[in-house]
Amino acid sequence: MLAGDLWLDDRKAGSGVSVQEGAYAFSPRGSDLAFLARWRFREEEGELWVDGRELALLSTGKQPGEATGDLHRLTRSSGASHLVATRVADWRWGGAGDLLCLARYDVRARAGTLSVATAGGTAAEIAAKVQSFSVSGRRVLYLVQAPEKGDFKLELWGVDLSTSRLQPRRFDEGVYGSALSPDGATLYYKARCAGGPRSCSLLRAPFAGGAPEMLAANVSGFDLSRDGRRILLQQPHHGAARAVDLAVLSADGAAPGRVKSLVEEVDPSSRFADDEGKRVVYAIVAAAKGGVFLADVP
Repeated sequence: MLAGDLWLDDRKAGSGVSVQEGAYAFSPRGSDLAFLARWRFREEEGELWVDGRELALLSTGKQPGEATGDLHRLTRSSGASHLVATRVADWRWGGAGDLLCLARYDVRARAGTLSVATAGGTAAEIAAKVQSFSVSGRRVLYLVQAPEKGDFKLELWGVDLSTSRLQPRRFDEGVYGSALSPDGATLYYKARCAGGPRSCSLLRAPFAGGAPEMLAANVSGFDLSRDGRRILLQQPHHGAARAVDLAVLSADGAAPGRVKSLVEEVDPSSRFADDEGKRVVYAIVAAAKGGVFLADVP
């Protein structure tokens, strides 16, 4: 990330916060700024995130040069700190002050124990052998390495942190991408692949439980619009090793009998360019046709 002026807008007036190199985001619980700034600490000491009323500090002081560290939770008002988890490789804030992390991370296995520390509570383990996770409000999706004949298969699981008792739910196996609707009620994911992640089925399922419904076949990738109403579909272009054809589907409508392409033979980096899924940005790398384009979607 390039260094530059960072501003905090309280909806009345902005003020300069830093010109140092770092990463930043806004707290999900208010108007506070989440700012990652390596220059705030002594060398090898750690990294800092802000979430409304609390701070999360990943300290690597005990393991200089390692890919993991100890995750601490600090109260901003008093400065009180307590240890959340050790050997943490990835962490992030969820809704309602949830602090999630991959603890006891095994670098060789590329997996750890997914844990959550709720506001004012102690850390609770959700699942072991977790490869990655994502957070949408208080709902969490994560990939588990499930043993299979001397190897493992990837299973997609989910859990709702708003329930009084954590009840993880298995959705499917062999999953190569997933997304939740903005309200967290509907799951979209790519699975049931033929020979690899380039030709899979796109499925839709209720997060609360229920049989999945196939929306499209022969899918290499997809992008859910930020309002959750449209899906940008990527399908392998015939005869090409990487290029895809693009189409747009309704996220909550019935599965179409036939998918009509919007544009063909483009780079798989294509995405929606707006919240409503009415504009698509894509790149063409073929000779004599190369460039980046913006298309309006009916």
